[in-house]
Amino acid sequence: GAILGPIVGRWAATVEVPVFRDGKPFRVLAVVMDAENFLDLMAKQKLPATWRTGVVDADGILLARLPDNVQYVGQPASAGWRAVMDREGIFATTTLDGIRVMTSTARSSLSGWSVGIGVDERELEAPVRTTIMSGSLLGVTVSVLSLLLAFRIARHISNGIAELQEKVRAVVAGQAVTLSTSLAEVTGVLTALQGAVDEKRSAEERLTTERAAADRRHTLLMNELTHRVKNTLAVVQAIAFQTTRTTSGPEAFTQAFAGRLSSLARAHDLLTRSAWAGADLADIASAAVEPFTGPSRGDADDPRVAIAGPPVDLPANTTITLTLMLHELATNAAKYGALSAKPGRVRITWTVSGIAERVVELAWSEECGPPVREPQHTGFGTRLLNMGALQLGGELTVDYAARGLNVKLRFPVPNIETG
Repeated sequence: GAILGPIVGRWAATVEVPVFRDGKPFRVLAVVMDAENFLDLMAKQKLPATWRTGVVDADGILLARLPDNVQYVGQPASAGWRAVMDREGIFATTTLDGIRVMTSTARSSLSGWSVGIGVDERELEAPVRTTIMSGSLLGVTVSVLSLLLAFRIARHISNGIAELQEKVRAVVAGQAVTLSTSLAEVTGVLTALQGAVDEKRSAEERLTTERAAADRRHTLLMNELTHRVKNTLAVVQAIAFQTTRTTSGPEAFTQAFAGRLSSLARAHDLLTRSAWAGADLADIASAAVEPFTGPSRGDADDPRVAIAGPPVDLPANTTITLTLMLHELATNAAKYGALSAKPGRVRITWTVSGIAERVVELAWSEECGPPVREPQHTGFGTRLLNMGALQLGGELTVDYAARGLNVKLRFPVPNIETG
C-alpha cells in the first residue's frame, strides 16, 4: 500500500512477499518502492494532458495520478472509481476534482492494484456518428493503453518480486547469488538478507570449530588420564609384588610398602604442580629424601644431606622413576648406611653435559657412616635401581666402598614434551 516516508516526506508503495522454508511460511520480506516510479511510467505514455491517469493499490489508495499528483497521492480514489476498481472495462465516474469522465480500468491479479484512464465527457460531445465512432475508438484506445500500462507496471513489479523470491531461496539454502536485481529496493532487501545469513553462517561455523576443538581436547585429556592411571597402577602393583617378596612379615611389608607408596605420591605431587610437564632434578632429590632428613638442601636444618647441581627439568616418567630410585637409596642409608648414624653424611650431586643431546651424571655418595659391606643376596632395592637405570636408558655403577656407598647414574635427558 501507500505510505508517507517519515524522514524524506515522499510517498512510497510497499509490497510484502512471504518467504517459505520446508513448505511453511518462514519470513515476510517488505519491498518499499518510490511512488514516483509509477509517475514516470505514466508520463512516458505521453497521453493527452486533459486525460486523468492514476494507479491505486488494493485498498483504493492513490499511488500516483496525472495531473495533480502531489495534491491527490496517498488519498482514496474517487468513489466512482473505487466502486469499479475490481473490474475491467469502461465506466462513467466522477473525478476527485468533480469532473465527469469515461474511465477505462485494468487490474493486476498479482498485486491487486488497478490502473485507470479517464477522459472528460465534454471531449466526447460531437455528432452521434462521430461520437459513436470516436467513443468506440477512444474506448478501444483507452482500454489498450490501460492494459499496456497495467501490464508494464505489473510485469516490472512481478519480475522483481519473482527474482527476489528465487534469490531468497538460494540465499537461505547457502548458494551464491548476484545481489543486483531489476529493482533497487529489492536489491537493498536482498543485500541485507545476505549479510544476515552470512553472519549467522559464520557464527555457526565458529561454534562448530570451537566445539570440535573442545571435543578433541576432551578426548586427549581422557586418553592421557587413562594412560597415567594405568601406569600408576602398574607401578603400585610392581612395588607391592616386590615388597611382598623381600619382606619377612605383614608389619615389615606395611612399613616398606607405605614408604615406597609415599615416595610415589610425592613424585605425583611434583608433577601436579607443573600439570605433568615435568620437574626439576633438585626438587626430585629433595622430595625423595625428605621423609628421612627433613629439609634437605644442605642448609642449617640438616647439614648431613647436601644436594647440588645445575637446573635441569626432567619429564614425567623420568621424575617417577628417579624419585623411586633415590627413595630406595635413602631408605637403605637410613637403615644401614650414613643416615643411620649421627656423623653420617650424604651428598647428591650431578652435572649436565651435551647440548643437542644432554646427559645427566648423578652421584650418590655416603661417608662417616657404619662400615659398608656388599650384600650377599640381591634385594628389592638393588633390583629397583637396575630396573630404573634400564627404564631411563642409562648406566648404573654401585661401589660398596668401606668409607661409604657410592652410586653413579648416567642417563640421557628426554625431551620434556614427550617424556
